[in-house]
Amino acid sequence: MDQLTKTETKIAHHIAKGYVFKEIADKLCVSTHTIHTHTKNIRKKLNARNIADITRMYILSLDDPRKVLFALVFAVMQIAMVLTSTDFEARKPVNRVASRTVKGRRKIEC
Repeated sequence: MDQLTKTETKIAHHIAKGYVFKEIADKLCVSTHTIHTHTKNIRKKLNARNIADITRMYILSLDDPRKVLFALVFAVMQIAMVLTSTDFEARKPVNRVASRTVKGRRKIEC
């Protein structure tokens, strides 16, 4: 974890807490694409295969046992949710109804 930048460490912390990319992006006031890119860089630097590896490495790098226990609880909850999920759809659902996209400006408060 020493080779990560401050931003990457923050993102690894939020991943270990169980937040999804959208939630992390909202907390840090950046786009989800930026979070995805940082996560990809974290995985390369740590030789992690997935989010679970990032979580495990982050937990093992912590010094304070209370933080380890807190992060461990979230990791176990995350694994349990993945293993017990039966209605997981990997593909984006096909919308047969033609829809019209309206472009406009979005107000972001950060």
